[in-house]
Amino acid sequence: MMKKIIILLLLLLVAIAVVPFFLPKTIHQEAEHIYEQDLPTVYNAFANVQKFSEWFEWEAKENTKHQYSKPAEGASASYVWKDEKGEILGRVKITETKQNEFIFYDFEIPENPNHTGEVILQQLDDGRTKVIFTFDSAESQYPYQVYYYLIKNKIQKKIEENLIQLEKYLSENTSNTTQKLRDTPVEVSLENQKILGFVQETSFSEEEFNMAKEESLAMLYSYLKDSQRLSDEVIGNAYTYYIKYDASRDLKSMIFGYPVEQEIELVDGMQYYPVEGGKALTLKYNPRASNLEKTLTKLRNFANQEKLVLGNRFWEKELPNDEIQVYYVLESN
Repeated sequence: MMKKIIILLLLLLVAIAVVPFFLPKTIHQEAEHIYEQDLPTVYNAFANVQKFSEWFEWEAKENTKHQYSKPAEGASASYVWKDEKGEILGRVKITETKQNEFIFYDFEIPENPNHTGEVILQQLDDGRTKVIFTFDSAESQYPYQVYYYLIKNKIQKKIEENLIQLEKYLSENTSNTTQKLRDTPVEVSLENQKILGFVQETSFSEEEFNMAKEESLAMLYSYLKDSQRLSDEVIGNAYTYYIKYDASRDLKSMIFGYPVEQEIELVDGMQYYPVEGGKALTLKYNPRASNLEKTLTKLRNFANQEKLVLGNRFWEKELPNDEIQVYYVLESN
């Protein structure tokens, strides 16, 4: 019996000695979230440590007190949280930023310093903001090497919970301005793309326009789906790209189509139409409450106010929620 116990103890010692060689010395966790608010609003919630502390929580502690650096925003800004006795429980410090693009952090926890975090922000075409949050632990040796490996899923969950908490924080603190932000044009950068579709010409009659649009998109979608076996993800959202838009002549010329990148056999008048990217203003509208002309007017007024010069290229993109996103390219491109 004693011999078996000794063997088991020896095996346990061997396992303790060998297992760390197969474990990573660092862990990398990543999560992403999309917010309804615009890019500057979301960026500010990360770049200002006082706002950051209002929604970010590393470890739930009651009766903690925060102490902030001055200034509390931008590179070198930091804050610490302390217990009732004034003992520091942790520190978050911003080490590097690029306005509306990224923020780097150092996370310092007693006995476990030198963890880092990175936040990457991206303005989406529909005006929402995508955030990617990453966490990298400091390089560790045994036994912390085992400890971090065991809690990596807990860290992942904590990151995801914090991003959800930020959504609640932004909703509560921007509730009075959310609609205003959604009604305000946003400047975006667009990639070059091409639209596969049909060129049509109509008057400004809504009935005539809608009939041409429905027939063109239905025919094209059926061909792509049934004959070419393309998925909805590959086909994408419908576009209306305006080639001519002349109210004085009661004339519209446009291409109705989809942003299909792969080359397919063209039939029945289909054609690829290149759409150059660049800087553009974008704004969405709901067809039940507004229309393209009203949206173009808002974009033009905003451009005049901001001293931006609009070109003569604009188009519409249908969104899954029945709204329509309008893009109006700036002349400088």
